[in-house]
Amino acid sequence: MLQRVQYIITVPGLFHVKMACADALWRTYLEHRDLRKDPDGVYKKLVRFYPTKIAKLDKNTPFRMIHDGINHILPCSMLECWVEVSGTKSLEDFIEPKPAWTKLCRLSEDIYNKFVAGDYLMEELHYAKERGTCFENQIIFNRDALYYRVLSHAS
Repeated sequence: MLQRVQYIITVPGLFHVKMACADALWRTYLEHRDLRKDPDGVYKKLVRFYPTKIAKLDKNTPFRMIHDGINHILPCSMLECWVEVSGTKSLEDFIEPKPAWTKLCRLSEDIYNKFVAGDYLMEELHYAKERGTCFENQIIFNRDALYYRVLSHAS
């Protein structure tokens, strides 16, 4: 059964769902002109990835640009969160004492609790308001981008 790949279930139209989700992310984080003023916002990060294609970002951004942009921005954002939670300045400093699996799990839970608007949405947004609107927008983007990555990986 495994050799003939019979365990795979095909779902027609799942790619179109993924395209609709990417479009929703574009409308939420890129379309409105006020969102482009945030110095650490998604738009500014996409401009860094596509400096020669700003005209495409301003109008109807193609699916591939949004998809690739999310797949680049999210890991960078998670690394920034990891640096703040771990208290180290580089991966080498963190790996040198060979941290235990339980420490890695605890760090990932801390990242989730502080930087991803998940189950603790209201509590985290209250914490985020103390740090500013840019931070609040970033944790909501982290949540939405992680949902998109899960959908993308599953499809």
